[in-house]
Amino acid sequence: MYIQAAANLEWKDPPTGYYLGDVKEKVLWTDPETGAIVTLMKFLPGPLDKRHRHPKANQWDFWIKGKLKEGDRPVEDASGQLGYVPKGEVHGGTHIVEECLVLFHWDGPRDPEIED
Repeated sequence: MYIQAAANLEWKDPPTGYYLGDVKEKVLWTDPETGAIVTLMKFLPGPLDKRHRHPKANQWDFWIKGKLKEGDRPVEDASGQLGYVPKGEVHGGTHIVEECLVLFHWDGPRDPEIED
């Protein structure tokens, strides 16, 4: 069994290079053999990320709280939503409207490739 108390961890800057806004994370779990990772992330209002893909990992994201806007779609309250992005699928270009708290899981290295 593995238990991690998120309250005991500091918010840190994520190591990825595709975020545009103020993003902080708490790494809750990693698997050094596969590169899988679980993080709690906090996004402040503004542009969030560049369009990108994760060629080595599927991504799941559970939105605990917050509002966002993607492309031409209207602003949405993402609270309580579960997202899934298959390995290699392009996503991103999100604008954060209200502070978001999101639990992410990548089942392999999250190493992003930025879209031009």
